[in-house]
Amino acid sequence: MNFKIAPQWWPILLLSSPVLFPLLVIKFFLFLRNRRLASGHNAERVQNATPLGMPEVENVRLSVLVDWKKKRGYLGDAAVSYFLETNLGSLLFDVGHGPENPTLTVNAKKMGFDMEAVQALAISHLH
Repeated sequence: MNFKIAPQWWPILLLSSPVLFPLLVIKFFLFLRNRRLASGHNAERVQNATPLGMPEVENVRLSVLVDWKKKRGYLGDAAVSYFLETNLGSLLFDVGHGPENPTLTVNAKKMGFDMEAVQALAISHLH
């Protein structure tokens, strides 16, 4: 089992359990070491980063299909879905909470959005 104990509790735990204190000290120093290593890896990655070499886009049209804020008659959700159209093609960025949730389907239908117009799909993270 892996869980974190907030540092505010450490003095109480120290007084209540002399066995737990050494474990907390070890975890603390491991945390500091890992943070230092991650910082070094990130600095190296940033230093070695190169431009992507993507073509320039002349125009962009953004349609919000799902968002928390909504117009009257549309469904809102704690997720997003954006449709981007450019002179180079189209991209659907995220699909809200997916097919189990009707928000994307209902809003797309009200907007006259055609799912066949999607040429690429980007999923930022899983829900």
